[in-house]
Amino acid sequence: MNSQLHQICGFETHGVKLKNGVVKLVHSPSTSAFSRFKQQLAQEVGAIETWAQEAIEELYQFLPDFGKQLVLDGKIIETYASPHGQKKRKDKRADVEADFTIKAKYHKNGRVMTEIFDGYHCHLLVDATYELLIAWQMTPASMGEATVAQVMIKPLSTSVLDQSQELLYKGYDKFCDSLCYGFHSKNQDDRIFRLKRSVETIIFNQVARSSHKFKQLYKKRSSVERVNGRLERDFRFEDHTIRGLGKMTSAVGMSFLIRLGFALFKLKNRQISHLASWVV
Repeated sequence: MNSQLHQICGFETHGVKLKNGVVKLVHSPSTSAFSRFKQQLAQEVGAIETWAQEAIEELYQFLPDFGKQLVLDGKIIETYASPHGQKKRKDKRADVEADFTIKAKYHKNGRVMTEIFDGYHCHLLVDATYELLIAWQMTPASMGEATVAQVMIKPLSTSVLDQSQELLYKGYDKFCDSLCYGFHSKNQDDRIFRLKRSVETIIFNQVARSSHKFKQLYKKRSSVERVNGRLERDFRFEDHTIRGLGKMTSAVGMSFLIRLGFALFKLKNRQISHLASWVV
């Protein structure tokens, strides 16, 4: 991450001539200075989250319809450090806080493909209209989205939840074939089964899948994909050198804080459109 910070901040390597005439290449600031900065920043995760929440409260004041349509999703951020295996390494080259998870992908024909990821899980609660963050939480990759989502929703005020419409994103495509969800009919007949929505709220939702309203809502769920894309592309989390849950949490929190700051800057300058864009 040091080299990435040097490049983003615009610091260039320069040569310093020593007493013996040898020219030594040095960084400004030094690598150790960046390391100490990251360690101190990881200790201020609570302050970063507080600043972000204050920015979100201001967004509610500027945007009356902010937070009415919420999208829940989880983003895997892989670690590229060496797995520590059974024995934890103390040389800081391995990421001892990351763990593994298995993601299943369901195809139309009922085929299931699994992928193994090693890293962390970024759980997001995003406004679907403005593509701005409402809440987030960083966990090891093995933590499930549904469990963490309940923890994220609890602190929200009841007024926000009463006005909002939650859209759970699971990566399903537009097809509604029951094979995608693992239901295989044993009897080839026309029997009708009535199930409560609480059995699986993602499948048995309030809006009919064949309706025009459902199609409009489904398109808005892609907003969280764009948020994830900016996290990977703009902040370079697709190719990082961050190790440790504390450093990862602070880095992700700073990226979200910057996004919220851009949005507030535009709103205070009476620019309502393209709040999630980097173009000022």
